[in-house]
Formats: sequence, structure tokens, C-alpha cells
Amino acid sequence: MDGVPAFIRRALPGAGALRGPVAVHALYDDGPDRRATLRFGTDDPAHPEVVVKVNLFPLLSGSAAAHRLVSRGSPSRVPRVIATDERGEGSMILLATFEGRAVEAGSLPEMARTLGRIQIECAAESAGETGLETVTPAEIPRLFHECLANIEAHFAAWSGDEGKVAAAMGFPGAEVLDRLGGLRRRVDGWVEALEEPGIPLSIEHGDGHAGNGTCLADGRVLIFDWENASRSHPFLSAEKMLTSGWGLDTGKSGGPWGYVRETPTQDELKQAYLGEFGGSSLERAFDAAMGLAVIKEMHHEMEWARRCGWKDLNPEWTAQLVRRLFEHAGRFGV
Repeated sequence: MDGVPAFIRRALPGAGALRGPVAVHALYDDGPDRRATLRFGTDDPAHPEVVVKVNLFPLLSGSAAAHRLVSRGSPSRVPRVIATDERGEGSMILLATFEGRAVEAGSLPEMARTLGRIQIECAAESAGETGLETVTPAEIPRLFHECLANIEAHFAAWSGDEGKVAAAMGFPGAEVLDRLGGLRRRVDGWVEALEEPGIPLSIEHGDGHAGNGTCLADGRVLIFDWENASRSHPFLSAEKMLTSGWGLDTGKSGGPWGYVRETPTQDELKQAYLGEFGGSSLERAFDAAMGLAVIKEMHHEMEWARRCGWKDLNPEWTAQLVRRLFEHAGRFGV
């Protein structure tokens, strides 16, 4: 990550002597997974502080394109992109700094509305952003098939860990494989229900939990960290936001994350988000998106683990996702 100072100076000719990093917001340097979010001070009066996001991991090759898209299409709702530097092994993104407070239960519905507005404003332009991966709903059954094959291939090792990983899935023992296989037709039904209203593809955040939003002093919510974004069905982004609502209502965090429809914040989030797209007539499509979002995330996490060389494709995280998938399947019948 030695090229960061030179990148800042190229983007800001008035940067002068850089200070810092004055803050390290994130730093990962685990083999091929090399990422950082750093804040620097500069002598540029228009940009006394800037944030640099460095992503040197192939699965995040579209991160610069995603940040450019949302900064261009919905500039008041996301951090402003000053410059990007894309290279074969990754990218660097220079952002204007922002300050705010954490998103909590009372402000999470506004984050849901903000996410919907961003996706509506960026839908048409997303089709022309060639650097952004596209994942259509119709492709998700194939992703599910690949996830099942991976789970079956590694299940013996997972079960050998005193059954802890299998137990985290909610169905200890090999019967979890049968239960997953039995969801194939359900997944096809979810795709049909999601596509029926004809909502256009847009930017899908990929990690839209409450921690990736901040409340500004004027009441707006800013949504950041678009590294995992793709061009897909917008409703898929809401699944992690609803798990955040569950956590805020129940006081729980970490995994396995649950999806409990009865919590009041989740119901409010759903209505706030769908209000941007047309209201309650889209509930069936929204509910279908919840299970499909987990499959898309599961496939992404398995590919991440494979490229990092992690043993048995990160079974603990996969177990949490399997548990969430079963929960969604129990609440949405097609």
C-alpha cells in the first residue's frame, strides 16, 4: 500500500505535506486479502482531511466503479468520490471526509428509505457502468447449486468439529443436506416472485447493515462502504438491514444473525423501504428477495474463502448463512 501518498498527491495537487494516516478505520493484510481504509491530513484548504480506501483483492475489482456510480447518481446520499485509481490487482478510492453518529433503531427506517432512493436514482445509469459485476435473479439458482456442492464436499470436516458447525445451522447432522436440497424448488419460486413486478436492476450494496450508514447533523443518512456492490435486484440489499433491525430490537449482535419478522423495527424498515418503490403491493417480491440475498452472499463468501485459501471454505460463516436461509424459507411460502 506504498502508493497511497502518491495517489493523493496526483488527485490533489494542493495536498502538500501529508499527515498520517491520522486514523486507520480498517486494515486487513491476510495473504491475498489486502484492504485498508485510512484517513490523511493534507494542506489543501478544500480537503484538509481525506479518506483513502485501498482494495487489492480481485473479488473487489468493481469497488471503484460502484463508488463512482453512487457518487455520480446520488451525490447527496453517499460519500463524495474525489478520484479513483484502478489497476490490475485492485483499486484505490479517494473520498471526501464525513462525520456523523451511528444509525440506531430510530434512524434505521431513514437509512432504508435512503437506500431505496439511491437505487432508484442509479438504476438507469448502472447499466452503463461496465466495471460493475451483474448478477441477475435468474442466475441465483445456479449459485445455490454451487453452494450446495461446496457444502456437501466439506460437510464431513464440519461435522467432525464436535458437531458445532452443523449445530449452528439449526439441523445437526447430515439431514441439513437433505433440507437444503429440498429448497431447490423454493428458490425457483423466489426468483419468479422477485421478477414478477418488473423492478429494474440497480446497484445492490452487498453489505447494507446499519454499521455502513451514518446520521448527519441535518438528519440525512449517508450510506458508505460499497466495496461488495454489484448490479443486481435492488431488494437483495435490504436483507442485511433487516438483520440489523433484529439486532437493535433484541440487543443481540454477531452470529448466527436471525431474521425475526415480529420485531417492530423490521416491520417499519420493510414498509419504509418499499414506500420508495411503490408500497405494499411489492411485499411478496420483497420477502422472496430475503432468501435469494442470503444465497448470493453465501456464494460470495465461499468464493472469498477459496481465493484466500481458508480451510473448508469458512464453515462458521456458512453455517450462519444456512441458518438465515432456513429462517427465510420458513416465512415465505411459494
